Amino acid sequence: MIMTTLLRMIGGSRMVRATTARRFTSGLRWLVLATALFAGAIGLAALPAGASASAYGCTTSGAGLPWYGLNSAYTCIDVGGSGNTVWETSANWFGVGTICNYSFQIRWFDNNGRQYETDNSPLHAGCRGGADKWTENFGSYDYAQGYYNGVYKKSGKVCAYVIEAGSARGGVPCEYIN
Repeated sequence: MIMTTLLRMIGGSRMVRATTARRFTSGLRWLVLATALFAGAIGLAALPAGASASAYGCTTSGAGLPWYGLNSAYTCIDVGGSGNTVWETSANWFGVGTICNYSFQIRWFDNNGRQYETDNSPLHAGCRGGADKWTENFGSYDYAQGYYNGVYKKSGKVCAYVIEAGSARGGVPCEYIN
């Protein structure tokens, strides 16, 4: 109705009016679609990055080959779970350089920042270059389903540490448990 009134005010041939109406309607559809997509992206970006499904994060570990300007080593954490139930965590290290006489450590913190649990991998004696990973499973294994059923963890965060020669390396990635 409004479009017809606008076209009558503008005047012109019937062909011009029809073409203008199609362009206006097509442009309006694209504007509505773009606005909806933008609003959806903003909504997704506002969601917290917790382990309410599963979460993965990495941070630089301050290692690598700094004398060549290469600071490309990373420590990562992978948390598998749903809500406060966690069935698996993995700590891994990868990048340029080596780590020697090391172990992985997973530390659990409550919402007040108090550490309430620590899980340690076995000590790796010697040096390793490139990458290594340690996975800890929680709960009992369900042979019928083919996975671990998980355990309840307090709301807070879980962090991965690389302990080398008795000291924690720089770069500690954490994920939140909700």
